[in-house]
Amino acid sequence: MGKVDFTMSALALKLLGKNLYSNPWSAISELIANGIDAKAENVYLIFNHLENKKYDIYIIDDGIGMNEETISNYAKIGFQRRKEMPENADKVMGRKGIGKLAALFLSDKYDIITKMSDGPKLAYEFDFRLYDNQPDLTPSLSKKDNCVDNVIIREHISKSNSYTCIHVKSVDLSGYGEHAFNSLRSRLANLFSYENLKAKIHLKDYRKGEKTIKEDGSELIETIKKSVPFRNFMIIYKLGESFIPAEELKDLEQNKEVKVYAKDKNETHNRQIVEYHDNSLKIQYDNGENVTTKIEGWIAVHATIDSKKARENDDRFSKNTFYNPIQLRLYVRNKLGVENFLDIIGSTQTYANYIEGEIHFDYLDDNDKEDIATTSRQNFDENDIRIIELKKKLDTIITDLIKKRLDTVQKIEKQIEDEIKRHKIQARKEAISVFKQNIETVTKNIDKHANFSQIKDDITTRYVDLTTGILEKNDIDVKDTYKLFFSHKSESSSFSDFIYSILKARGMNDDEIFYTKVHSPVRLEKEIKANIMNNLSMCVYFFSKDFKNGSYSMLEAGAGWAVKGVEEIFVFTDTEENIPDALGFKENTYVVFNRMGRRFLQGVTTLLNVMIEHLNRGRRNNKMTEIQKFDVLPVDPKVKFEDYLSEMDIIIRDNFIHYKKEIIKYITSTKK
Repeated sequence: MGKVDFTMSALALKLLGKNLYSNPWSAISELIANGIDAKAENVYLIFNHLENKKYDIYIIDDGIGMNEETISNYAKIGFQRRKEMPENADKVMGRKGIGKLAALFLSDKYDIITKMSDGPKLAYEFDFRLYDNQPDLTPSLSKKDNCVDNVIIREHISKSNSYTCIHVKSVDLSGYGEHAFNSLRSRLANLFSYENLKAKIHLKDYRKGEKTIKEDGSELIETIKKSVPFRNFMIIYKLGESFIPAEELKDLEQNKEVKVYAKDKNETHNRQIVEYHDNSLKIQYDNGENVTTKIEGWIAVHATIDSKKARENDDRFSKNTFYNPIQLRLYVRNKLGVENFLDIIGSTQTYANYIEGEIHFDYLDDNDKEDIATTSRQNFDENDIRIIELKKKLDTIITDLIKKRLDTVQKIEKQIEDEIKRHKIQARKEAISVFKQNIETVTKNIDKHANFSQIKDDITTRYVDLTTGILEKNDIDVKDTYKLFFSHKSESSSFSDFIYSILKARGMNDDEIFYTKVHSPVRLEKEIKANIMNNLSMCVYFFSKDFKNGSYSMLEAGAGWAVKGVEEIFVFTDTEENIPDALGFKENTYVVFNRMGRRFLQGVTTLLNVMIEHLNRGRRNNKMTEIQKFDVLPVDPKVKFEDYLSEMDIIIRDNFIHYKKEIIKYITSTKK
């Protein structure tokens, strides 16, 4: 016997197919790539849900199709199209001739239905179950007489002169739940470069042979599109031909600002788009051959990788268990060669996990060089000089990119530290101001004894200096959030609505006040805790007959009193009799609603200004625009009320007119 030929058994074929890929999505992408190699303009990926986790999967393309000769080539494991059909070698993504085994990774049974524009329809089937008891037999495709007996296939090939359909039967997708299917769109889009997505990939869904219909009655179909969150990038390097679509570049030009986060703070930053000109790569082989080639594409660093924060920059940002967009994708001949080249680079730098990019390097699959793609075609031989030099080049670029991000973040952190210092100084300044004000309040009712009058200013100065020194020496943080706490009863809410509406119209924000009519009562516990820990709240009470009789309102009054700041409490009431005797409420400044004349309006204006000054303390701490105070008009008995009202600020005047009838109606009803 002169020679012994190798043959491939059915078992060997199955083992090869089952070990080519790491997941169904990679196998499906290989079948889609075959359609694109066949010059398809449209590729349909159809999932027909049968039961439980079983699916029929269809990959149908409108490419050039196959005849009996090309079917024979298809059946040759290792048939190299680039060498056997050199006229299209540069455009073909496949090389090893084993991508056709992707169907065997998915299932033991599949059909091929195909037609060339000038040829007949052909149908073949492969069923590995036929070889279960005879695994040593040589496997073969079996021709089918009935070419198209499936409604899904008929619908998608009826309008094409040429096509190929791979119908993979009863695929088990256990372990791939809703989130995995949601991530499939992104993963499929990333399998091909922007350049190669000129061939449209359509994703469709069926249930037991029936189309999935949307609420509007239309068919559920989605064309796969790349969805890169470009707006979340802080710095982008363009390497030669970047392949970033023109519409994305235009959008970035129109939306230059991005929020960059540091120490849980964000700073608006102008995005940098840099032309990185040094994209050449020199490779020296052991045989002395020197080759200068180039890499193209883009590499960027994210402003943040926190999903919630990133979506504030770009709502396309999506990261979950099944899909992580933060990858350095390597494309060879417009098809994904390595899902994340960062794993090969092995960078441990700070912010290396913020890097995303798409690099094109077709020289890894040069027709005249050794094929270094692994058998699975999901990676490359890392010991090859091309991979070694590519790692060095990309590591240099990434290091430079990370340095720029680090410099920017350090500047932001310095700004944050400076702002914290300024904030502390301003907060202490406001606290001391309140402290001095309260010394005045405490001492104003003391008899002005001659000796006391002489030493009062000295005592005040000494206490203020002592307090300031303690705060600064011990770096004590004072409370810096100034808020209003409105306590009222719903039946008499016209009182509190009157004051609230004036403050809102003047510019108060809702986060500067706790008012149960606006903020649900369930927040009371949180508000008490916040006041104890962080806030300085000025308590404003709107007492009435119903208030005194309400258990919740009295609880709220007590809670407000317990967490009040050091400033005064202010009281609005329908009559003096309805101010509670407890907790010294009657000792505080108050305005009575049953005397709605000139002095009432003057009193309201005065108290509004005190509230505004309280809020402005917090605004000064946070460098916010201060709320403008109202002019307090003097009361002249000779001036008629109507004339006095006409001179009031329009905000107070309009709200007074609006709420007066409701207030009078309530007061009248409680007297009955």
